[in-house]
Amino acid sequence: MSKFRGVEMLKIKIRRLWWACAAIVVLYPISAWAVENTPILMLPAPFLLEWSGVWAFAIGGGAGSAFLKMREIDDRYHYSALAKFVIGVFSGVAISLLVKTLLNTSIELLTFFALFASLFSAPIVAGTMAWLSKQRRIDKALDGYYKQKTGIDVSLDKDDE
Repeated sequence: MSKFRGVEMLKIKIRRLWWACAAIVVLYPISAWAVENTPILMLPAPFLLEWSGVWAFAIGGGAGSAFLKMREIDDRYHYSALAKFVIGVFSGVAISLLVKTLLNTSIELLTFFALFASLFSAPIVAGTMAWLSKQRRIDKALDGYYKQKTGIDVSLDKDDE
């Protein structure tokens, strides 16, 4: 019985593959026509060829940040290494773009900066997201802020629950 189920699953996957191939064949002439008839547009800064070094170093920093182990982060995320890698790459490029825009830095200096930005920003962003994912911490912080501003204690005691 299990052999037949495997064959049925294989047929379904092949059928999906044929639908994907048919969609590509149908959509290719449309995309080719769109490329020929649209004007050439210049992409913005992080997608230029000169930013390839920044992307390469951000990918390296993201890969390095995947190996930084923090119990609080690793317990909260599924596939934490992949999450830290993706967060590291995009936050490194985003921080480099921010530095380039605000300080008008040369692209050569941004390559090494992207390595350190992606390496250290991934645990910071992931740790912040893990910290914010616990509702008791948020309630405690908000209650403390409200008590500081108004002098009224709105926190829940064990009697209130």
